[in-house]
Order: sequence, then structure tokens, then C-alpha cells
Amino acid sequence: MEQQSEFQFPTDSPINSDKLGGQNLRLYNYLLSGKTIHCFDPAKNELKIGYLNSRISDLVKHNVEVFKRYISVNDTTVKEYSLTKF
Repeated sequence: MEQQSEFQFPTDSPINSDKLGGQNLRLYNYLLSGKTIHCFDPAKNELKIGYLNSRISDLVKHNVEVFKRYISVNDTTVKEYSLTKF
């Protein structure tokens, strides 16, 4: 998959759609680089993403194939997301 800096990922949220669309694009570019992310990942804060699951949902709604698996983080089970198969 090729990085597309002009690609837009709007959100279904009626509030802050520009801000959330920017979060979607930052998340997409981060995952496109081959990295993974989960809700406790420090990258979530660095990318200024509030609700990771909602941003993942926005990407999926725009036909981005996101792979998921469960991992254990600090004795808590969370989903980890990637654009490549685990």
C-alpha cells in the first residue's frame, strides 16, 4: 500500500469532523509505516488520538483493511491494530 499524503479519511462524527479526520490520517500514515498500535501505546498520545477504536472504525468504513489481535498489556487484554497480517 502506497502512502498518500492527500488522502482524506472523514469521520461520521458530527462534532469536530476536521479534527477527527486529521486523527484518522495521522493514524493511517502511522500504521502504513509498518507499526502497530493499541489503546495503551504511547504513540496514541504522540499522534494526539483520543478514541483509538473510533479512529480504527473510521478507517475500516473507508475500506482500509485493518488486522486485529488481542494482546496482554499490564495484565489487561486489549486489541492491537496493524495494516499487515500478524
